[in-house]
Amino acid sequence: MLIAGYIYKAVHLVLYSTDGLGIQGFVLANFILKYIGEAITTTMLIALSWGWSLTNLKSNRGYIAIGIVVGLINIYSLVVSATQD
Repeated sequence: MLIAGYIYKAVHLVLYSTDGLGIQGFVLANFILKYIGEAITTTMLIALSWGWSLTNLKSNRGYIAIGIVVGLINIYSLVVSATQD
């Protein structure tokens, strides 16, 4: 998702440099894909730091709740950053 977001941004910047307009939908797609990708990455890192793995699934699922909260914080920051532009 992060790579797709950066591709959208690169295409927008190339078009912007040629015609001065670019595609504003690509900027929005970049924001959305970037923050979703960061939320997924953060959730995975928290899950791994709490001992999650495919071979060792524990009954303690506290890391899932923390990962969801951090993911929601990333989505909230997406909304706040999109409204400030």
